[in-house]
Amino acid sequence: MSEKPLVLVTGITGFLGSHVANQLLAAGYKVRGTLRSKAKGEKVYDAVLPAGVDKSKLELFEIDLLDPVSKWESAVKGCTYIQHIASPFQIENANVDEQFFIKPAVEGTLNVLKATLTEPLVKRVVLTSSTVAVSGGRESEYDVYSNGKKVQDGHAFNENDWTNVDKVKGYQKSKTLAEKAAWNFIEENKKPFELATVNPSYIMGPYLLPNVGASGYFSKALLNREYPALPGYMYMQYVDVRDVALCHVRAMEVPEAAGHRHIANAGTGSISAYAQLIHKEFAPQGYNPPTANIPYFVLRLASWFDSNMVTAARLYNKDITYDTSGTESRLGVKWRPIDTSILALTYSMIECGYIKKTPGFKPRKDLGTLRSRAKGANVFDKVVPFAVDQSNLVLFEIEFLDPPTKWETAIRGCPYIHHIAPPFLIDTAGETDDFFIKPAVEGTLNVLKACLSEPLLKRVVLTSSTVAMTSGREGEFDIYSRGKKLNQTDLSDLKDKTVNGNEKSKTLAEQAAWKFIEDNNNPFELATVNPALIFGPYLLPNVGSGGYFTRFYSIESIPRFLG
Repeated sequence: MSEKPLVLVTGITGFLGSHVANQLLAAGYKVRGTLRSKAKGEKVYDAVLPAGVDKSKLELFEIDLLDPVSKWESAVKGCTYIQHIASPFQIENANVDEQFFIKPAVEGTLNVLKATLTEPLVKRVVLTSSTVAVSGGRESEYDVYSNGKKVQDGHAFNENDWTNVDKVKGYQKSKTLAEKAAWNFIEENKKPFELATVNPSYIMGPYLLPNVGASGYFSKALLNREYPALPGYMYMQYVDVRDVALCHVRAMEVPEAAGHRHIANAGTGSISAYAQLIHKEFAPQGYNPPTANIPYFVLRLASWFDSNMVTAARLYNKDITYDTSGTESRLGVKWRPIDTSILALTYSMIECGYIKKTPGFKPRKDLGTLRSRAKGANVFDKVVPFAVDQSNLVLFEIEFLDPPTKWETAIRGCPYIHHIAPPFLIDTAGETDDFFIKPAVEGTLNVLKACLSEPLLKRVVLTSSTVAMTSGREGEFDIYSRGKKLNQTDLSDLKDKTVNGNEKSKTLAEQAAWKFIEDNNNPFELATVNPALIFGPYLLPNVGSGGYFTRFYSIESIPRFLG
């Protein structure tokens, strides 16, 4: 298989840029990431490189959006694809000169595109735009709500819609003008390469780098109780950063994506619902987020004194519907639930120190499952290393075939899952195939389905087996005779043996896991470990198939052969 090409990712230290780079590297691409200062370099490598990917696959290039085209030519040299993501954004922008946004957004985009003309290898540029380039300045077409209930349907904005730049300013204007400049550039230069855009709504989800920007504004304001009450009936449209990153990768790869805008939006929610979610999750941990709603007349009055309340007053009781069917059909994406993304964002902000930890914020613990807590004392004695406090281990009583709802409780708060549990017997003669297959396959899927509900989850490691790789393929095995390895010419009379229940179960369970990840658009990372027959010392007196041969050929078994 040929090596995947080099991709330029601008703004690799940003919230979205780091995730796009991470997914590209995980997919086997080489990445050149741009950043304004290489002083952040080591943190980028640590956060962005997926486990097992060599550091040589990622290179960093120091450059600014407004640096001359000649420098950008060096940045794009040798790249087959460009992911142009870098653009300034802050939510508290009422008093900021709009050129703070417009100049780097428009000129930076054109600098990258002009430089790209000099690189013959480039096939496609994917530009990060925004839904604010789709629906801004068109409030009369929005959905209308009253006390949390929709009373009037508005227009469902799609990829053919554009923001009215005469009625917006700052960030909204910058994204609209930058995207229009990109499409005009492609037309004026007779389509020298392909262009696709991704237009996300308000991006949520976990940070890879502690470079917390505007996405964390509401969570920070809530947990720090910066306001005593909220513009509760202001509505926001959200999408998970991992889904937006996937859109970027697919918009780069899928042939049909060229020439299209791709709206990325998982749904909508009120600020009141956001606050209730944060309160439910974090109040028991010592935070005191507000949940009271500001009456509209108070909001209008506050907007005269607080620039951050201007937008809230203008959009009070108004919502926006986006038609994402084009994105979903072309790119094959599915959206994570909004609540999952909000919690993932907030937890990662606490963990990276952007929001102060309370004394009640509970540190992560290793959690192990078992079918009966009656074995618990032995587990603590044998599994917890010397000098490690036993409070670092939590035991959870559960069965393979318990429903995903119970497994959701088991995995809650876990960033990593090791799923090792399915049954194994070396002597399968007395058991039906279903004895192995049902708990292996259904148990694995129960765990994975539950994992979808945990915003902190990064990776699942599944214990599979070499029998999932070699069973039923005896015609391809090495052959020995009297201790001597025979060659392939001695295979002609061999016939395949019937694959037993254990072998089927491991194969089907692993295949089900990989398929689940693919069907759900890579909601988290998956890796498998496929061991042969495992030997070594036991920690617990739960001797399984690893000891079969030692037990079978022990002194006690000799009478079976003599009598």
